[in-house]
Amino acid sequence: MKKFHVCVLLISTAVLPVTKAYSQAEKKQIVVRKFTVESIEFDSGGKKRSFKDKKLLEKLGFEVGDDVIWAESGRDNLEKFYYEKGFALAQIDLETEPLPDGKMKLTYKIDEGPKVSIGKVFIRGNNILKTGELKKALKTTGKKWFFWRKNFVREVLTQDLDKLKGIYWNQGFLAHTIMFSLSPDILDPAVIEEQRQKKKCKVDITFQIQEGPVYTVEKIILDFIDDEGKTAEEIVLKSTNPRELQTRKDPWPFDEKQLREKVTLEPTQTYSQKTADSDVEQIRMLYGTNGFINAKIRLQRPIFIPDTHAVNIEFQIFEGLQYRIGRIDITGNRETQDKVYRRILDEYDFFPANLYNAGIAPKEGGGELEKKIRRMTLAEEVSIAPMGQAYGPKDAKVLGQDAEVNVKEGLTGNIWPGVGLSSDHGLIGQLIYDERNFDITDWPENIGELIPGRSFRGAGQSFKIGAEPGTELSQYSINFSDPYWGGEPNKPIRLRVMAASWERIMETYDEGRIKGSVGFTKRYNHGVWFRSVSFRAEDVDVDDIDADAPIEIKEEEGSNFIAGVKFGIKHDTTDDEFLPTRGSIFDISYEQVGGDHTFGILEGAQRWYMTLHEDLAERKTVLAIKLLGATTIDEAPTFEKFYGGGTGIHGIRGFDYRGVSPRGINTVTGERDEPIGSDWIFLANAEVIVPLTGDNFAALFFVDSGTVESGGYRVAGGTGIQIMIPQWFGPVPMRFEIASPIIKDDDDDTQAFSFSVGKLF
Repeated sequence: MKKFHVCVLLISTAVLPVTKAYSQAEKKQIVVRKFTVESIEFDSGGKKRSFKDKKLLEKLGFEVGDDVIWAESGRDNLEKFYYEKGFALAQIDLETEPLPDGKMKLTYKIDEGPKVSIGKVFIRGNNILKTGELKKALKTTGKKWFFWRKNFVREVLTQDLDKLKGIYWNQGFLAHTIMFSLSPDILDPAVIEEQRQKKKCKVDITFQIQEGPVYTVEKIILDFIDDEGKTAEEIVLKSTNPRELQTRKDPWPFDEKQLREKVTLEPTQTYSQKTADSDVEQIRMLYGTNGFINAKIRLQRPIFIPDTHAVNIEFQIFEGLQYRIGRIDITGNRETQDKVYRRILDEYDFFPANLYNAGIAPKEGGGELEKKIRRMTLAEEVSIAPMGQAYGPKDAKVLGQDAEVNVKEGLTGNIWPGVGLSSDHGLIGQLIYDERNFDITDWPENIGELIPGRSFRGAGQSFKIGAEPGTELSQYSINFSDPYWGGEPNKPIRLRVMAASWERIMETYDEGRIKGSVGFTKRYNHGVWFRSVSFRAEDVDVDDIDADAPIEIKEEEGSNFIAGVKFGIKHDTTDDEFLPTRGSIFDISYEQVGGDHTFGILEGAQRWYMTLHEDLAERKTVLAIKLLGATTIDEAPTFEKFYGGGTGIHGIRGFDYRGVSPRGINTVTGERDEPIGSDWIFLANAEVIVPLTGDNFAALFFVDSGTVESGGYRVAGGTGIQIMIPQWFGPVPMRFEIASPIIKDDDDDTQAFSFSVGKLF
């Protein structure tokens, strides 16, 4: 019998695929058998499964033909998938069955158990921080979404526990303890087996908190270390006892005054982790923007002072040497020209001979300059890092350092078919071709290169063709833009060229426009100041005029040619292009128009954004205020005058698009009916944006007001909801709003409901 077993072993070794490994300990090669997956099955013991084989195969992370070594990780992937879907009691076992020729059959035994929903969530023991505020920070809630309860997910519960601990630590509760308990305790193996047999399972969650005392700051210590991590010097930067303050022995590159300005934590203040982290970033930026690539700033854990509720805060600083930029290599780009990236680098002063700005391009990556390049070029990934060894004299304080900008290009061209619905413009069909890496000089050399993507690409320009027919508004346009058409490296000029056809059906007439325009915008101070000049020429056709149309409309029947030159200045200090939480925008322009009509348009707007409140989940309640005033100079035609209402730049929510305007006299009835526009307009709008559940939903509360040359002052108030769907609309918000006029004129047209996508308040 013993001989038989030996024979089988020898035969098996001969026919199975093998892999050779090397044992370092035994100094010899080891032969390892290699099995491949022949088949994968899922067995739920005759019970109905919630997911089909196709979905489960996708979640495994491997497929038939792969090495069987991935089978166990596949089980883990399935278990994680079930947990994420709310099957917190799911149990998945793996069975393997060897087959001839080195094959293996895998069977995953699945016991889903019931879906576990969250019942009630309790927070106990908190005295200072309010329960309502703490719950806002949690994803683990029992709140229903329509008719569904939230699923219980272990990973989310763990994240929420860490979030609560972080909140208390950030508020200065450095000795707090937080634990959670479940009822029933579905983490107990005995309870799991009991609950798994049920059809439904609902679990209550209790977070038990012991807050402890609030700790204040006693003193701020800066600990300077060398490249071996040894303390080179220590100073007390701030203290409750001024006699403890020290000065640096060698103040190069920064003395204590410069460093003190970057630290906002003060003695006697309540300790705040968020403030301390911000101070770390401010000190890092001080060193980074001045060429200290290798500078490291570490916040040590608070040093508890015995028998007090105070702590010392220590920042550990490694300064390193100072560097200037040598050569810059652009790598990874296949279609996009190097100059596209170099122009952005130049605008932000990141070019050879300048100090290596590690503030916007830190050695570890993730800096603002990388984000700028990614946003402006639609790159999938961008990294900026020092390349090779630094060079220069040994005793030099400033060395040269080459840099590499590595790019993984993203999708820059799209064709967008679709249908839109607007409260201002009705139903609109859309077919848009948009290329954000266009090259107007890259003409095709043959017919084959006419295929999209083989020509006209690589220079970072934008080209867009749009066809948008609609029930009330139809427009067709071609747009070209070059963000670096000219100008100095750090004061670039953007060129915009546009041709468009536009037609809108009004109440008593139709208005059509054929338009061409060219504009130049010069950016200053990295996009804070803008100066612009633009030129336009339009043929405005007023036709299909009804017999009862106002005389002002009839006087403009037919073709009206106008041409204008416009000058503008803009100042923008907001922190976000689409959802600002602080800062302001000031914009003023004047346009002189000639042709069949001669007049001027002066317009100015001021917007303010300020954070009113930040909850424990760091979501901000924002107040936005807008003042706008505009006037025509000399007599302008009706199609160039101002109309209030709707959601556009002259919007007054609660009133219809163009619903706030002087009215022309109906030539049949003698009543004032059709809007004919105002020579001037003034708006004063304010709204508060309050975050709701998660990061994607916010409530809106607003008051819009304004006036034109007739009808008195209008006021409307309302509410709405703002939704962020990045997968559909990118970083712009979608808004649904309901408003009602409080003060209005009898001739005004009102509109209760409005919605928009991507509108800046």
